[in-house]
Amino acid sequence: RLHLTDAGRLRLYSRGPLLDAARSAGIPVDPGELAAPAGEIGWLAQEDGLVHLGAGLPLGVLTSRMARMLDVIEAPVTLCRDRVLRIEGLSESIAEQVVRVLAPQGLIFDVNSPLRTVSACVGAAQCSLALSDVRGDALQAAASGALVSERTHFVGCAHRCGAPARPHTEYLATGDGEYEVVG
Repeated sequence: RLHLTDAGRLRLYSRGPLLDAARSAGIPVDPGELAAPAGEIGWLAQEDGLVHLGAGLPLGVLTSRMARMLDVIEAPVTLCRDRVLRIEGLSESIAEQVVRVLAPQGLIFDVNSPLRTVSACVGAAQCSLALSDVRGDALQAAASGALVSERTHFVGCAHRCGAPARPHTEYLATGDGEYEVVG
């Protein structure tokens, strides 16, 4: 699994089909961390009449399904900072189709989406110390509109893994689906 951090670093959590899919989609990936350019969300019109699409990755995760769908587009894809990827050089009609297909798969094309401002550690599904499914809880909180701060980070235990470097409100799990709000 790939994870694009707020600091613009790409972390490779496993090898296999996703790595192959990401490479075939034109995403520059090597094990470890890679620097990434700044990213913007949405429809990015170019002077040559083509369009770049900036798409946010929910919780910074590019799933293998998303990578396979990006491969079908046959357009250059650049991983950018702030958990964004840029699909480059599309005609307007193709760009519209890409948004219609990839938005329901989880890619974020709306700069005002609350999903852009929420992050989380891996949580109970991946970490034995986590007290809750913080990823699921973070996505649910963002979808409900309950998050009011500029940046919110959910953590499953006192280790506070994955916290953004910039100021944020933290939701620290105290039990399954229960949180203490810090900051």
